[in-house]
Amino acid sequence: KLKKDGSGRAPVLEFAEIYAQDPSALTDELADGVKRHFGEAGLVCLIEALGFIEGRIRLALMFTALGAATAH
Repeated sequence: KLKKDGSGRAPVLEFAEIYAQDPSALTDELADGVKRHFGEAGLVCLIEALGFIEGRIRLALMFTALGAATAH
């Protein structure tokens, strides 16, 4: 477990970890932890950033698979 040092890192990292594993497993308590440190706008920004990163990873995987398929 991460130490709670008041910086907000622990709630953000926990939120991001759960988001990466299963976004439907995110709870109000996890969101509240992020909001306590960064507010509602910070939570929205985090969710948007995580979505962008996930989309970028998926796009890279698609282009890799497409390149491999056209090379044959």
